[in-house]
Amino acid sequence: MNISICAPPRAVNQQQWPREDLRPDAFTGRDERSFPRWQLADGNALPGLKMVPRALDLALHPLSADHWFTTANVDLKIDGRSAQPVSWLATGGDTQFAADLAVDL
Repeated sequence: MNISICAPPRAVNQQQWPREDLRPDAFTGRDERSFPRWQLADGNALPGLKMVPRALDLALHPLSADHWFTTANVDLKIDGRSAQPVSWLATGGDTQFAADLAVDL
C-alpha cells in the first residue's frame, strides 16, 4: 500500500511509520491511503498518535477530530500560550493529558 498525504506532498518515512498509529479516518483510495497533514512530524507519525486519537469517541466525525487537533486549546500551554494539540504533542507534551482532554469531545 502506498501512503500519500492530504496537503502539499511531503516525504513520509514509510519504514518508521507504525501501522497501528494510523487514524481510522484516513482516506483510502485504490492502493493508496491518505492522511491529514497534521498527523505527520518530519515525515513520521506525530508522537502520541497511539493514544490520543483512540481516546476520541468513534462516533465523532473525522473533521471534528481534525478540528480539535488543529485548534488552540486553553488547557494546553506552550510558553504560556494556548496551543494546538498537534503542537503540544510535537513538542513533547504529556500524551496522557491530551488524551484525557480528547475523551471530553
